Amino acid sequence: MFASSLRGDMEKYQLTNDSDEHYNQFVRDIQKCNTFRQLKHLFLNYYREFIRACCEDSTDTDIARIKHYLETHYQEEITLKHLADIVYMNPSYFSYYFKKCTGENYKTYLTKLRLKKSLPLLAGTDLKIYQVAEEVGYKNVKRYTNAFKNEYHCSPVEYRERNGQL
Repeated sequence: MFASSLRGDMEKYQLTNDSDEHYNQFVRDIQKCNTFRQLKHLFLNYYREFIRACCEDSTDTDIARIKHYLETHYQEEITLKHLADIVYMNPSYFSYYFKKCTGENYKTYLTKLRLKKSLPLLAGTDLKIYQVAEEVGYKNVKRYTNAFKNEYHCSPVEYRERNGQL
């Protein structure tokens, strides 16, 4: 019973590319144990490996959840605390964690996302610049314009002129 349950968990979390071989090696290692102490040590090592694999799954899931949330709520005011709450983390740790996993802090990621979402609005609508800024989550058009210039090295008006609008 235990062995089949363990095999299922190992396959579920893909502890190795070849779960059958990993399982067979585990059984051989159990059979080599002569003392309870050796068996305990073996189980602890396998348990650590299992937890590590589970945590890697969790990391991918947490970051995916945050990215999805940002994709669908970028127009709203988004705080570090709110994002941290979504994945049940302390805000300071979440900030570190997000940067470690994505290579940039959440503010930079959100800014780039908002600016990217503004490009089709600039090129394909006749919305005024302040309306585009509001549409993608900026309350202050000056902030939007400065962020746009920093990212694309031109103003929103210049971008619009080069891409077919007015």
